[in-house]
Order: sequence, then structure tokens, then C-alpha cells
Amino acid sequence: MGLYINPSLDSFKIDRNDNLYVDKSMLLSVLNSRIDSDNRFICISRPRRFGKTMAANMIAAYYTKGADSHVAFSDLAIKNDPSFEKYVNNYNVIKLDMNSFNEKKKVSLVDEINKKCLKELKKEFPLVDFTDVGSLSEAITEVYLETNEKFVIIIDEYDVLIRERVSQPELDEYVSFLSSLFKASDTSSAIALAYITGILPIVKDVVYSRLNNFKEFTMIKPGPFAPFVGFTEDEVKSLSLKANMDFKKLKLWYDGYTLNNLEIYSPISLIEAISYGICDNYWTQTASFENIKSYVSSNFQGLKEDVCKMIEGEEVSLDTLTFTNRLDQINSKDSLLTALVHFGYLSIREYYENDASYKFLLAPVGNNQK
Repeated sequence: MGLYINPSLDSFKIDRNDNLYVDKSMLLSVLNSRIDSDNRFICISRPRRFGKTMAANMIAAYYTKGADSHVAFSDLAIKNDPSFEKYVNNYNVIKLDMNSFNEKKKVSLVDEINKKCLKELKKEFPLVDFTDVGSLSEAITEVYLETNEKFVIIIDEYDVLIRERVSQPELDEYVSFLSSLFKASDTSSAIALAYITGILPIVKDVVYSRLNNFKEFTMIKPGPFAPFVGFTEDEVKSLSLKANMDFKKLKLWYDGYTLNNLEIYSPISLIEAISYGICDNYWTQTASFENIKSYVSSNFQGLKEDVCKMIEGEEVSLDTLTFTNRLDQINSKDSLLTALVHFGYLSIREYYENDASYKFLLAPVGNNQK
């Protein structure tokens, strides 16, 4: 058991101890159906403070060989799922928070990851010969070859370097690291499941060709993961009853997103509103809007007029394919509006297949945006 290799249940238990904890454990049933299949490489992109890290903690706690998870999951929905016993505590888990590595790095982020993970892998597998092994991907391959044991790899905030627009050499090194983990045939054979999360989908011109084995589930196309990141309306109703708050008022303030015809709410907004007993713009207080504001002020192709329309409740259409998923390549109205969807400031309402256009409304991140 280590910090990165087969982590303990501590983070999951802390999440569970919250009296407003919402059971999202059936996410594991969807993941179990993808174990050791061509669909085992999964990328989930959602706005900040949307529950991505809590989901990652739960996934790590379920699969890890570093602890017995039966008690921790005993009162959750997944416990009654036919797949529960088959996969619980059945894999070596590697869980990495790229934001944490990026904040603490004194040298190359990739070098730091390799050094710390290799140190823990040597303790976890003392009989494996790690001579001449210098990277995480090589170590995973060596463990698999000598023990036939497979890994579940979880990366939280995988896109932090992309969002921070680091130098091209640093980005290239990071992309090569991801590619060595997930695309190299000898290493990918050792991976039973890969689950990466971030705010942005996989960058098309830099990363996608190196990670095109990943299935992406975004704010635009959430697929079967729509109910599991963010709060559903039924979950909000349950929370409102528990806290004795007016559901209609919570819906007025925070019912902002529609994913696969499900009404999805921002978790941070709901939790803070219930904790304080007051509805307010909590989500907008968690990060600066300055970067987005500068783009909106540029008024690409009548952007300001479209924003005003959406504020008034009108819908606008756009082509989402123009966005390359890089913030330094936003050069049109469509690419900016698509970025705002991924960041959580806009919500898709309808998709018209005939002309391949989406309809958008501003997402209500506070009552003054309704």
C-alpha cells in the first residue's frame, strides 16, 4: 500500500464521512463492463468542482489491492450488483493527481512521477527485477511479465499542463509519457482499465493521435456516464429533503445542465447552498473568470450579441468541431462557445442531426444568470 500504488481507502472514507455524500457507486458497474475490453480506455471531461476527484477516489478504493474494501462499500448500491465481487480489490491501482504533481514539481513532472512510482512499485513487488527499468511504463510491463498481474490506472486532472499552456518541450515530454503508458502495445496489455479525467477533452492536434484508443465522454457527448458526474434531479430532491430546503428554489438557481436528457446540477453549488442554507453563486467563486472574459471581450464574429441573446433566454447554434481543445487556439466564435460548454458556462439544450448544429443556453451558475 502506498500513496500512488495501491492506495489506501483514506480519501474515499473522507468523502463518505460527509453527511451530504451522494452514492455514485453504480459508476463502477459501467466500468466493470469495460474491464479487459477494447473500451477499457476512458476519458471523462467535466467542469471544475463537478465531482471528478471524488469519483476517482471511489474507483481507486474499489479496485485497489491495498485494502479490503467490502465494508466501505457495504451500504452502497454497487454492493448488490452482480459484478461487485468479481472485481473488488482485484487489481493493482495506480492513482495520480497531475495537479498535485504540477504544483510540487521541482524538476520535470514526468521525472517526478517516474521516480515516486518506481520507488513504491519496488516495495510493492520486491521479487520483481527492476534492473534497468527507468520509467513507470517499463515498470508496469515488467510486473506484468513476471507476475501476470494487471493494473487499473487513474489519472485526475490529466489536462493541467495543457490548460496552463506550458512550453512545447514540456508538453511533448508529458504527451510521450501518456503515450508510453496507454498506447505502447507491451504496456497497454498490462492495463485492465484506464480512467483519466480533466476539464478539457483530449487535445486533437497534439495528444489525440497518441491517445486515440481512449473513448471520450464529454459535456457534449456524455454517453453512459451522464448520471455519475454531477448531481441528477432525483439526487437533488433527496438532498433538499434531507436538509429541509425548498427544492423548487434549488432548481431555480442550479438546474443548469442537460446531459443525455438528464437534468444535471453542479455539485459544489448544491453542497454549499445546503451547507450554508443560502442560495448564492458558489461555483463562480471557485476560480477566476478573467481568461474567459478576455475571449468574450474579443467579440469573435458577433459573439457579444450571441451572449446577450443567451442571457435573455434565446438559443444560438454552433459547430463544435472547430474547437481543437487547446485554449491557445481559440480563434472563432464557435471554438470559444464550445470551450465555454466544457468549462461549464454554457449548456447544450438540443442537437439537430440534420445540420449537425447544437443549441446552447447559458448555464445558471447563479440566480443572476437565470
